[in-house]
Amino acid sequence: MRDLVAPRTIGMSHERLQRIQQWMQQHVAHERLAGISVLVSRRGKNAYFGTAGSLEMGIDRPIGMDSIFRIYSMTKPVVSVAAMILYEEGYFQLDDPLARFLPEFENMQVLVGGDADNPQLEPARSLITLRHLLTHTSGFTYDFMKSSPVDELYHRNGITFMGGETTLAEEVTRLAAQPLLCHPGSEWHYGVSTDVLGRVVEVISEQSLEQFLKARIFTPLGMVDTAFSVAEDKLERFSAMYTTTSQVSPLPPLGAEVTHVTPEPPGGAEADRSRHGQPFRHTSQASLRWGGAHLHDRRLPALLPHAAQQGNPRRPTGAGTQDGGIHDWQSPARQYGRHGPATLQ
Repeated sequence: MRDLVAPRTIGMSHERLQRIQQWMQQHVAHERLAGISVLVSRRGKNAYFGTAGSLEMGIDRPIGMDSIFRIYSMTKPVVSVAAMILYEEGYFQLDDPLARFLPEFENMQVLVGGDADNPQLEPARSLITLRHLLTHTSGFTYDFMKSSPVDELYHRNGITFMGGETTLAEEVTRLAAQPLLCHPGSEWHYGVSTDVLGRVVEVISEQSLEQFLKARIFTPLGMVDTAFSVAEDKLERFSAMYTTTSQVSPLPPLGAEVTHVTPEPPGGAEADRSRHGQPFRHTSQASLRWGGAHLHDRRLPALLPHAAQQGNPRRPTGAGTQDGGIHDWQSPARQYGRHGPATLQ
């Protein structure tokens, strides 16, 4: 996987690929980024790998193919794959209500007016489903969006899903007490849907999310540097993280532009009700394995047992365990919040 081939052998231009280097160097020279790496792959082969800058400003720490980076919300597709493994094994249908696994979400309220001090609410017209979680149409949001009273309520109640001393189970329970931004299935909003989906994985599997991801995805795929924390012996490969300075004007609110959703009729299997019942870290090389072979139907199906093809839905056998101590990303122990492990969103 680390070897580079001549770009022309896989239908790419060497000259054009070299333009990437200048683009990377410009970002570093203008201090937009401390360091950057780019890996270009086609047809399962690597055509280009280049870097600029360093893993840490002012220190000679070269970036390599095995450097480790935080991925933040790119954790979302990983957790979604974890959920789909359980779906393939028959543990749930896409249109199952979230309340089947987390009863605290059965009687949700929706914000229809007012502000964070005096919100006007009405009962949700329908239950949140697992399909809504997977498609960000659940009505959940983020505390930092700054576009709705619901965002402010998240902020006031510490619903950030950044870990710390709070478990995933505890954070999700607090979330259930907050109103929804919209009626389930009616609008698309970027938010904590995947965090809640991770809790569903815990309940079904009776493992922490970290344990499930390691056992069912990372270990089988050889993603040895992907985790919610970085081991001491790997810290030299771990990039520093920078943010804006106090002299920089704060970012404006993200706005309240709404993406309305046209409801889809449920599929055949999902309509058959009688059968119903957070930030990793990983390396450039690991991301290639994830984004290349596994998502092109080569190795990912190997994660799914043959029983998954037999169509026998299963039921969860008990409550999930706690999340295994995923702590705040600012801690000196190099551990990060649930929506941002270090390598691999």
